[in-house]
Amino acid sequence: MRSAPLATVRHRIVLGRPLPFNVYAVDDSLLLARGLPVDSQEHLEALIARGVRVNLDEVLDPVDLARRAPAEMLPRVWQEVQDQMVGVMRQRDAGDLEARLQQATAPLATLIKRDPDVAIFQLLVEQQDERREQGIRQATQAAVVAALIANRLNWTTSDLARATKAALTMNISVLELLGTPGAASREAEGERREALLAHPLRSKEMLEAAGITDRDWLLAVEHHHEREDGSGYPRGLREVGELASILRCGDALASGMDELRGKDRLTPNHLIRRIYLEERGNLYARALVKEMGIYPPGCVVALASGEVALVVKRGLSITTPIVAAVANRFRRPYNHPVHRDTAKPGFRVLTALPAYDFAPTPTQALMALHAV
Repeated sequence: MRSAPLATVRHRIVLGRPLPFNVYAVDDSLLLARGLPVDSQEHLEALIARGVRVNLDEVLDPVDLARRAPAEMLPRVWQEVQDQMVGVMRQRDAGDLEARLQQATAPLATLIKRDPDVAIFQLLVEQQDERREQGIRQATQAAVVAALIANRLNWTTSDLARATKAALTMNISVLELLGTPGAASREAEGERREALLAHPLRSKEMLEAAGITDRDWLLAVEHHHEREDGSGYPRGLREVGELASILRCGDALASGMDELRGKDRLTPNHLIRRIYLEERGNLYARALVKEMGIYPPGCVVALASGEVALVVKRGLSITTPIVAAVANRFRRPYNHPVHRDTAKPGFRVLTALPAYDFAPTPTQALMALHAV
C-alpha cells in the first residue's frame, strides 16, 4: 500500500461528515472505513498523533499525488507519470488525444515545479530503461526537458503544460524511425531521410487530424527544427517562436541521451555544453545550462577520495553538488550508498564520469536518493 500520514490529507476531512477514504493503523489494518465520520477536532488530532495513515491511491488524483506524496515516494510517482505518458504515445491513434495528453502531463508539470532535482535525476537515469521504444523514450525525455526550461523561465502553468505536450508530440510522425539504423538500400535510406526532413510538417498535420487546435502548440511543432539564422528545416525560416526554440533544445538533449552510455564516453555536462554551442548561447540554451548545472542530478562523478558517486541534488554552488558514494576507489559497489559532503576537500568532485565506465543500476540509483 502506498500510504502517507493522515495529516497529509487533513484538508479533505470535514468534521462530523463521512470520511471520503479509509483510515489505516500503522500496521496497515483498517481502522476507520470510508463513510464513517470524524466527530471532533480532538478526535482528528488524536488520530494524527497515533500516526494513522491513508492509502494515497484512494484519496488523491494524479496531480494531488504529485503535489502531496511524501518525498520518499517521488521516484515511484515519477516513474508512474512517465509510464502514463508512454502509454498515451503508444496509443496515440486511439482518439481523444488532447484529453489524454492533458491527463498524462499535468502531474509532470506538478512534479517539476515541486522538485526539479528529482526531475533531472529521473531524466538521466531513465535512459537506461530498455523496455521503452527509443522514439517514445526520446519523446518523454524531450517533454521533461521542455518543462524544466519553461519552469526555469517562470512560464505560467498553462504555458508550461503546452510546452510539455508540444515536446511530447513534436516527433509523433517519426517515432518508429528515431533511433533505428540506416536502411539497407540507397533508395530506402533516401525515403527515410525524406521522412525525417518532412516530419515537422507531418507531425503538425497528424495533430490537426487528431483534433488539436491550439495554434501555438501546432506552430511550435512545425517550427521546432527551424533556426534563427535560416539554417534549419523544413522551410529555412528565420523567425522562430519561443516555444519552438525550447522544443529544439529538448529534442537535442533527448536525441543525445543514448550517447551518454556510448563508447565515445560523453558525459551530461559535455552534452549540455554541445547544445549550448549549437544554440549559440540563446536564452533557452542558457536556461537549460542553469537548470542542469555542471554536475546535474543523475550524473556519475569521481571524488577526491577515489570513490564513485551519484549526484542526487544540486548543492549550494555549482561545484558542490549533493552526492552519494556508490562505489569505492576500486569501483566495487557499496552495499549501501553513503552521503559525501563535496564541500570538503577530501570529497570534492574531480570530474564527471561517463556512464559507459560506471552506470549505476536502478537499485543503486534509488538507494542513492534515500542516502542523502
